Amino acid sequence: SFSFPFTLRRSTNMKRRRDEEGADEAYGIVDADIYFPSLYVQQDEMEDHDGVSKGKYTLGLGQSQMAVCSDREDACSMALNVVSRLLDKHGIDVQSVGRVEVGTESIVDKSKSIKTVLMRLFKSGGNFEVEGLDTYNACYGGTQALFNAIDWMYSPFRRKEYAIVVTTDVAVYAHGPARPTWAIHSNTKGGGGAVALLIGRDPILAMKPGMRVVYMDDTLDFFKPNGRSEYPYVDGPLSISCYLRAFDYCYARLAELYYSRSIDDERSQSSSTSHMNGKGARQNGVSGSNGGVSPSEVNVEEENNSKGEIRRLENGTSLASTDRFSSEWEYATLHAPYCKLVRKAIGRVVWHERESVSAGKSREGELMPYSHLSPEQSLQDKGVEKVLAKMGEPLFDQKVACTLTAASRVGNMYTGSLYGCIISLLCTTSIDEAVGKNVLAYSYGSGLASAMFLLSVRRSAANTRRLIDLDRRLDEREKITPAQAEYVLDVRERMVKDDLMPSSDLKSIRKGDYYLAGYEKGGFRMYKQKQ
Repeated sequence: SFSFPFTLRRSTNMKRRRDEEGADEAYGIVDADIYFPSLYVQQDEMEDHDGVSKGKYTLGLGQSQMAVCSDREDACSMALNVVSRLLDKHGIDVQSVGRVEVGTESIVDKSKSIKTVLMRLFKSGGNFEVEGLDTYNACYGGTQALFNAIDWMYSPFRRKEYAIVVTTDVAVYAHGPARPTWAIHSNTKGGGGAVALLIGRDPILAMKPGMRVVYMDDTLDFFKPNGRSEYPYVDGPLSISCYLRAFDYCYARLAELYYSRSIDDERSQSSSTSHMNGKGARQNGVSGSNGGVSPSEVNVEEENNSKGEIRRLENGTSLASTDRFSSEWEYATLHAPYCKLVRKAIGRVVWHERESVSAGKSREGELMPYSHLSPEQSLQDKGVEKVLAKMGEPLFDQKVACTLTAASRVGNMYTGSLYGCIISLLCTTSIDEAVGKNVLAYSYGSGLASAMFLLSVRRSAANTRRLIDLDRRLDEREKITPAQAEYVLDVRERMVKDDLMPSSDLKSIRKGDYYLAGYEKGGFRMYKQKQ
């Protein structure tokens, strides 16, 4: 309940603080947590169960385990669990939260948003002034929710300290060749989980202002037209092609943006220094990502930007060639429906950097046989794909592998996939040694919507890492057999299709967690907390 009049003290303080912070204050991920089901299946056992070749799922897809969602869990229950965990274990005052954004592709109700279900966690503390609702798109809803929250942090309408971004999805597939993890002919069953990000000032990972690009198109690579089924229709080869094509565009465009802004910054610095000296003399020792060229000597021209080409200096040298863009980021976190696809994307980084040589030179080494291919043709060529994957291994091992703990052990989390990778990165001690360095983030959603942006490491993640306790929680899950996993998913399928009450026992629900208890008259879902 609430009473009038409302106190405006907190709102006034927030306005004063925002005025003191100034326009250059950075916002980003202050804290975070993750939720995943307590049941999982081993992928090597799934290989035996499905009668496929050894290593098809573990080596071929890069997956070791897969979460299994029972009929007691859905997008709402998982969202409740991850947000309550963030608020309680991380000690967040509910009154300090002024916005909650939910990204999902798992519609539970055609009218009532998941965000409104989450309000039960805030009204107990008397906080009814929480903006935000759900953002819906395959695998990308969470990223748009993050962008909305970041933009709100800079807004004059913000009166509270934090926003929370929630991603929550159940990833399940039908029997047969379309049941695989995200469009690959296997039988890995999907996954599922939820991530909560606390957004505010003094972040661990700050969103670098201006460093985000998007690529949108109209495709039919993955869609769910049947409202009485959780299963998608999937065009596997098209989905892979769309993922990599969008990555190509975003990577080239972000590199262009990054280096052009670096030159603009140096121009500004050089102009300011010259003004202070009272002369227009050329300053010595200008350094930066344009290879030491003085900004006053740089003539940048657009070169077919509609195709995402890198801008070039007047001598024909790509801006990205003098200081490779991959050297500008310490880690890369990518949407990871399965880990092998992330390796393919890192191979595209190699392709871009082989392209970034002085005009007139040919690609050298192993890529020479493919020098005649256009970027679009190279996306379809299996030969160049294998070569790029091999050449990209050092970059993958150094900057990407440590971000895939959740992806390899939980499976596809749809809208939470990228943010599970960010959680995994926060849970590695090496992130504390990267303060001041950049993290590349790539988000992809079928249909399609994609984005790439840069995060900057601002401080240690030691406390967040301790509270998430990722490895221990993953180890404590209950392993079930492939046959048991099949049964659990079949029960879930019948419940959704025929509007049946959930029938599984509560043994797989952890104490204190929310679960789907049943349906009220009219079909509204009821959620309870296990005591």
